[in-house]
Amino acid sequence: MIPLVKIKLIFLLSIFLSSCFGPVKELKYQIEDSMEDRSIYVSNPNPLNELDNKLFINVEETSSFDDDTLRNFKIFSKGDLVYYISQSGLINSFNLKTNELKNIYKNSINISSGINGDDEFLYYVDVRGYLTCYSISNGLNWKSFVGEVYSPPEVSDGKIFVKDTNNKFHALNAKDGSLIWAYQLPSPSLSIRSWAPMTISEGILYSGGPSGKIIAINSNNGTLLWETTFSQPKGSSEIQRSNDVTSSLIMDDFQLFVVSSQGNVASIAKEDGSILWSRLLSSFEGMSQSEDKIFITHSSGSIYSLSKDTNKVIWRNANYLGRDVSKPIRYNNYIIFSDYEGWMHVISLESGDDLARVKISSATLLTPLIIDDKIFIVSTDGTFSLLTISLNDEKDIDHNTNKTKVSNENLDIEINENSEGDKTLIDTLFFWD
Repeated sequence: MIPLVKIKLIFLLSIFLSSCFGPVKELKYQIEDSMEDRSIYVSNPNPLNELDNKLFINVEETSSFDDDTLRNFKIFSKGDLVYYISQSGLINSFNLKTNELKNIYKNSINISSGINGDDEFLYYVDVRGYLTCYSISNGLNWKSFVGEVYSPPEVSDGKIFVKDTNNKFHALNAKDGSLIWAYQLPSPSLSIRSWAPMTISEGILYSGGPSGKIIAINSNNGTLLWETTFSQPKGSSEIQRSNDVTSSLIMDDFQLFVVSSQGNVASIAKEDGSILWSRLLSSFEGMSQSEDKIFITHSSGSIYSLSKDTNKVIWRNANYLGRDVSKPIRYNNYIIFSDYEGWMHVISLESGDDLARVKISSATLLTPLIIDDKIFIVSTDGTFSLLTISLNDEKDIDHNTNKTKVSNENLDIEINENSEGDKTLIDTLFFWD
């Protein structure tokens, strides 16, 4: 006969497990998000397994820069033109109609931020701290000192907005570069120098900051509207407590979503900054969204899909641990991202299943830009690629050998890897479905 005390302990344990962890299928997710993964680095990248492509990835155009000093700067498009700037200051445009790559201008000083602009002007910041306005038709227009800046300028309503590495926000007149207002966000003694862009919507500037903060500023006069800490720093040292927002936030009509580098992802009310929900999940790269889901690249390399309303994990793809996976981008019914070996991967938006991959370059790919139905992607070796994804074309897949074949004028690659890859502790737990 089982003692009464043991029966009570078993009963209480069952209640604890059911109430704390929810469905068993989410137990692994919660362990990954709580076992000090805030500083996780997978030193043994998962090798790519064989994949029978279920989609056809068409590489329409490949062109090369005259400059390979590229960093993960923002790419932006205006009309039929796509603009990019290299670290050495070379500005390029790519015409989506004619597939023409054109060198526009070579800045004499190296660049520290990405590029942005409108129909007539381009804006960027150099390593000396000067914001430059370049007229596409007339050349250099003006320069204004703003300090050390890594995130790209934002353009809205006749103003240029920049955020320096000391978390000071500047609003300048787009006509002459004169200062309109400045706002200083208090900063800790140690913070991450990131390329995280600001977001401007309906006259409000939103930006993540150090120590798990997010702020909203009136873009017309620089007044702080609200400030919220959604991810509390943890740890005893400054490095451990470094918990900055290093990626762009996303938003819908009523809420915005933000994730910190060593802490939480959260849903924030746009109106007053109140926290609607928050859960453990860290990301350096950032996220994208669909109508009812957000998609996040975890610090370990896993890709997550979360419900916007409940923060519940819908699916998780852990096939790319340690592969320096980029920010996930939505493309129709798919999610696309790249890794450190120059592969672009396509997974299902609904299930997270692997669907296809293509080798674009031997170098790291930067975050792709979606323009209509085309994917515009740049690699750090100075290569532009223009791609589309469609339903499978049988002639491009060798189903008899179950090998993925990718071909274009520059590439002829065959993949045949059978290794299961390295397994982390959380990937060997018995309850993983």
